[in-house]
Amino acid sequence: MLSTIILEDDLHQLQVIEEIVKNRIMINPTPHEYDMRVDLVTANPDEVVQFIQAHQAYCLITDIDLKHKLSGIDVAEIVRKNSRFSEIIFVTAFGQYLPLTITRHVEPLDFIFKSDDEGSMPQHLRETIDEAYGRYLKFIATPEREVERIAYHPTKGLVKTVAVDQLFYIQAVKGKSRLILIVGRNLHVETHGELANYDDTSLLKVNRGLVINPANVVELDTKNRRVYFDQDHIVACDISFRHLKELRKHLNEDVMK
Repeated sequence: MLSTIILEDDLHQLQVIEEIVKNRIMINPTPHEYDMRVDLVTANPDEVVQFIQAHQAYCLITDIDLKHKLSGIDVAEIVRKNSRFSEIIFVTAFGQYLPLTITRHVEPLDFIFKSDDEGSMPQHLRETIDEAYGRYLKFIATPEREVERIAYHPTKGLVKTVAVDQLFYIQAVKGKSRLILIVGRNLHVETHGELANYDDTSLLKVNRGLVINPANVVELDTKNRRVYFDQDHIVACDISFRHLKELRKHLNEDVMK
């Protein structure tokens, strides 16, 4: 389902946009309702940041000047970076912000100007919703876009995701409760979390406090029960004896030494 977020600090405009979106979901050029839902309507950008969940698709409809430390462009960047699919629609009275959406690489689907003409903005928004939903249908119908990702929280209220194929390992930090270390290509971060949260991924448990991505192992030293993720043997992990046999099942013979 395409989750829709409406962010606008003018409460009247917020209600107008919400009504347009909900009506378009029900009444549109197709014979059926869109598989789309308005999940968050708010004037507070912080609520959007807290709402975002990994592995979802979003349509963000937002003003730019929100009288807040976060602008609509800031929020759009966060949504874009932390979702598998997103379409950004700006509805604003300030045309001077348009160049910023380009330099900040937000890539909005549309930039709709607020207007006193009640017939112009609503119709423009309806057509843009149609386009956003059409793109969503193409996204979910494209198998190669289905990339397994995991979520983590680098700071409170912020969710980031990383593709599993970019991960080397996730390790519980010794002596610190609910703190894990995530290591991957261009990634080395400590964050709050538990290894049990990753049981349903393709990561493999290799000792009590460690899960690894066997697809990224470049060498397994069976004598010393140690795996390496780079040719220089800089990134490495120790494997417990009881998990060694299971790990070997997931590796090619050419990486076993």
